[in-house]
Amino acid sequence: MKFARKTVLGIFTLLLTFPFIATSATAATISFATTVLDTENDLWQIDYKIDDFDATMSSGYEIIFDYGLYENITLTGSSAEWDALILQPDLIEGVGDDGILDALAPSGTGLMSANFSLTVNWLGDGTPASQEFNLYHIDGDDYDSYEIVSSGTTSPVPEPSTLMLMFSGLACTVFLRKK
Repeated sequence: MKFARKTVLGIFTLLLTFPFIATSATAATISFATTVLDTENDLWQIDYKIDDFDATMSSGYEIIFDYGLYENITLTGSSAEWDALILQPDLIEGVGDDGILDALAPSGTGLMSANFSLTVNWLGDGTPASQEFNLYHIDGDDYDSYEIVSSGTTSPVPEPSTLMLMFSGLACTVFLRKK
């Protein structure tokens, strides 16, 4: 009985700490936090953070904004060394075309982090959701071709209450283990 209890507590502890183990690699991540600026006009600010981005060669990222969910995307703040371009979501020949934020990093800087902010009109329900992104390296000096090195979705920054709940569960596990 005591062995089974220790085994269950060990598995529970492993499951609680697994997210930290899984994210300790140096793969680039893009996280975001949202702030409502004007509820009447559904105007939001989205603050992004890119971590562990490999800019050893000409590199960049693009974040895709779904047509029908975002309008009036405006870059309000960015790390100075990034060269950014925004293409608005639009209706092209009767077909909805997604918007894109594309930014080129300075080359030769190695692993880096960056912060940038946008304002958007959010057309969906609730708060703005995760967006798809691509990280790429440019092949050659002509900027005509590139290779996507990573794709994914942006992830919201965990709220303090979520972290508090997880750490309280971990503390209870440690307390029960000592008994």
